Amino acid sequence: MAHLSDDKAVAKMGHPNVVVRSDVEHPPIFSFSLNHLYSMIRNLSVDMRYLTCLIIRLSRDMRLPMDDSVKDDETANYLRSTLRERIVEHLFLGEALRWLWQRGETDVEVLRSEFDAGGYDLVMSCKKIVRHIQLKTTLEKGKAANINASLKLMDKPNGCIIWIFVTPELELHHYRWFGLPGRPMTDIENMDHAKHTRGNKAKRPQHRIIPKGKFVKLRSIDEVMERLFRETDTNQVAGVV
Repeated sequence: MAHLSDDKAVAKMGHPNVVVRSDVEHPPIFSFSLNHLYSMIRNLSVDMRYLTCLIIRLSRDMRLPMDDSVKDDETANYLRSTLRERIVEHLFLGEALRWLWQRGETDVEVLRSEFDAGGYDLVMSCKKIVRHIQLKTTLEKGKAANINASLKLMDKPNGCIIWIFVTPELELHHYRWFGLPGRPMTDIENMDHAKHTRGNKAKRPQHRIIPKGKFVKLRSIDEVMERLFRETDTNQVAGVV
């Protein structure tokens, strides 16, 4: 079996869609077809040594360098979008849990979805209210006019979307909210279909485009928490006297 530390190990296994770049100073980055990789995995036609090497090397090589070629905030934030989303998720949870702590509420649970099959990222519960939350993150001065959401989020008893706008320094600037207090999310089935961003850009039958104008703009974590844990019948936040 080829050594995983060998930069050319994967390329030597006879897979033409994998190219090892040697024209950059950071560790080699693979250029390959994601569709080809998915197809190989789905059809079980891939050499497992090759697949193991590829996954390990990709997980390392996707840590892109922040050198002189990446100086401006916009490019840096684009390259680090996944990392940014994870950091913002932790920041938001910290703010939310602190808000509850300051009000004496510790009967709280937070669960995180390992993948997006159900249309949500987080589950937060406080007393008898359970919220399935889809988080979206955008730079405060970004040009995003809409987001995509899964129809499956409507199946949850208290589904909602929290769209978080951040500065380049990852300060939480403001929020946008889509959902209802203590009830299933507003029906989005009749909204425009989302499309795949690659290939033939076919429609995604289980996803819809929600325009920014459909969201309620919220300035603070206080407003977000009031909407997250407001009870339908009393307008009281669960667990907070």
